[in-house]
Amino acid sequence: MTQITWLHFSDLHICPPRDGWDARKNMEQLLDQIHELNAQQGIRPDLIFFTGDAAFGQIGNKQGENIADQFEIFGNFLSSLCNVFSPPIPFRDVFLVPGNHDVDRSRIYEETTYLDSAREDEPERIFETGGRRLSIYMDRLEPYSEFLRKQNLDHLLQDPERLIYTHTRNLAGTTIGIAGFNTAWLSGRSGKNAIRTAGLLQLNRLWDHVKDASLRIALLHHPSNWLHPSEDPKLGRELRQLFDFILHGHEHEHFIETSDNSATVISVGASFHKSNRRNFNLVQFDPDSGNGEVITHSWDAQNTQVGRRTIQRRAARPAEPQLLTVDVSTSDEAFEEIRSIVNSFKKLNHDQEKDFNDF
Repeated sequence: MTQITWLHFSDLHICPPRDGWDARKNMEQLLDQIHELNAQQGIRPDLIFFTGDAAFGQIGNKQGENIADQFEIFGNFLSSLCNVFSPPIPFRDVFLVPGNHDVDRSRIYEETTYLDSAREDEPERIFETGGRRLSIYMDRLEPYSEFLRKQNLDHLLQDPERLIYTHTRNLAGTTIGIAGFNTAWLSGRSGKNAIRTAGLLQLNRLWDHVKDASLRIALLHHPSNWLHPSEDPKLGRELRQLFDFILHGHEHEHFIETSDNSATVISVGASFHKSNRRNFNLVQFDPDSGNGEVITHSWDAQNTQVGRRTIQRRAARPAEPQLLTVDVSTSDEAFEEIRSIVNSFKKLNHDQEKDFNDF
């Protein structure tokens, strides 16, 4: 039996001034749990997936309050994690996507709140056009981009302007297509059902590079039900049609959704110490038989629990899936609106801490 194994975790929310010794202890416990699996059962993942919220967010300029410091701690943790295994997991087989906490909210400019009330297709226009129009929105993720550069995770900067990517890996005779989505580029103060991502346009850009893969995996931070009504449920339906697995975090809850006719959706619980129970998943999948198992490790201060659930790849894929089209033509009027935004860079002055408390 040929088998592919991946490790999936999410939502560390690193911020030493808030969490202190408890956070360090939590990361040590996470490494200990994974080391024990490796030592006792010989489990070594082929791939590592992290679905966002490595940092807690910029809450000040003191050491550890700065989001760059939080990413540096995460980078050290990631190196330790890869070195648990022998041979170590190469960084080229580590895949991350940004979450809403990975946004530097001191870089959210007043003019960018325009998109909260803009017409339905305006995020797609800005995302597709790129350049300076997009950069004012993406500036909030610049510390995340800098972290990727410093950590030698350059393969995740395939499209540095948009922070989306596709990669293929050949494992156990199977071509695996991995698509990393950016659902955080407009994250700010939006709650559930208000997040804009231009997700369908991201899908259109990524699809051609993974469509021929035998096994397709989509990585997102936000589940599709958190998105704006202009994107949900359309994006969720498209992802379920086109991919075999959809992995996400954000909700701090572990659950698995399976279907005979669509993708398996795996949500991993949070890994940070204030979560009721911390989680990570190991997935072992046999591409020849289409059978696999999700092994969930969940722990708190009292005990550790291990859950197992059998999964099966859906019976069949659509033969020639048709992607939804997105009109990104920009009228003169829309261009002038966007240009007026770019010409000003006033920063929001609001209490950052309160915006971070939920998810």
